[in-house]
Amino acid sequence: MLLRSRRVLDGSKPEPRKPYKKMPPKRLTTIKSVKGIKHQTKATIPKALREQVWIKTMGHRFEGKCPVTWCANQINVFNFQSGHCIPESKGGATTIDNLVPICDRCNASMSNQYTVDEWSTAFQGRPSRSFLQRLCCCFFQSNR
Repeated sequence: MLLRSRRVLDGSKPEPRKPYKKMPPKRLTTIKSVKGIKHQTKATIPKALREQVWIKTMGHRFEGKCPVTWCANQINVFNFQSGHCIPESKGGATTIDNLVPICDRCNASMSNQYTVDEWSTAFQGRPSRSFLQRLCCCFFQSNR
């Protein structure tokens, strides 16, 4: 503030600002680029194949339930993912017989470690807590 008032009193004009230099973007080095490992990207499933998978499994319905038995998510023709019954890493192919329409959460969670059947039975035996038990868990102790 003091400098500004001096300039006004002196009658001198402030120096114009210098334009910023455009710096080239820094190249991010990752472990993969340092070691020379090439990242292999997964091929996308064609839209026609995705549509065939939906029609084969769900028929001509617009929406349905995720095929994982304990999952309650609803999927429709716009927000489903095509999950492999047998993962590609375990030798499964990207064919209509090996694909199932599945919700994004189940598909991401099972990753390439489980088949759809294994994922369906993995958490099926756990007893679910009732709404009242979840609501009042700090007041009551359960025998779990």
